Amino acid sequence: MSAKAAADEAMRRLRDVRMEEFANRFPAALGDGMRKRVAIARTLMLEPRYVLFDEPTTSLDPISARRVDALIASSATGSA
Repeated sequence: MSAKAAADEAMRRLRDVRMEEFANRFPAALGDGMRKRVAIARTLMLEPRYVLFDEPTTSLDPISARRVDALIASSATGSA
């Protein structure tokens, strides 16, 4: 994958978790919930066949938790 294609895909995944505006920040500049959302985006970037989640929405606000739940569900059905 070219660097441009990788950057485009990374931004798409960050949009999926509503984190695109923080793309240029270092992890230390993000809160716990934000880092968790980025970790989910990073995992989905690899398009794994299986993903085991251990409380993926713990420490997220209710709106972000619903978005992450929907993202996980859509990824499971292949519609993400």
